[in-house]
Amino acid sequence: MEISTNTKDYRHCTEEKVRYDDLDTYNHVNNKAFLTYIEDSRVRYLRDVALFEDRASDLEGIVIARGEIDYLASILYGDRVKVYTRCSRIGSKSYELHSLITAERDKTEILAAKSRAIVVTIHRESGQSQENNQETVQAIRKFEG
Repeated sequence: MEISTNTKDYRHCTEEKVRYDDLDTYNHVNNKAFLTYIEDSRVRYLRDVALFEDRASDLEGIVIARGEIDYLASILYGDRVKVYTRCSRIGSKSYELHSLITAERDKTEILAAKSRAIVVTIHRESGQSQENNQETVQAIRKFEG
């Protein structure tokens, strides 16, 4: 599925603070920091929407099976960064999550990156893939509409 670049298509949003350590030698946010912003947002999405934190004792977990990112613009120190996340597809054992990173500079929101991740549900002890938890599926469907 194509990644929507319209932030209005995303109901979950987190804000990130650009740290000095996020910068490269050109004073741009480095690639590793982009990935960390997306990871933090993905974890918050799963906790906020899919209630993963409420079931922390369960043996259900997720792993990233595929991740891709398109870098579209630089982020600079002082920019206000937002990460928008949504679930675009639910499989029997996986979810497809899309993310957008924007940077607000001079009161203009700039699309800095778009990302897709396929996350697979696993059994924590065996490490094998397993069917998605139906509570998780229903919580995501309810949130996403």
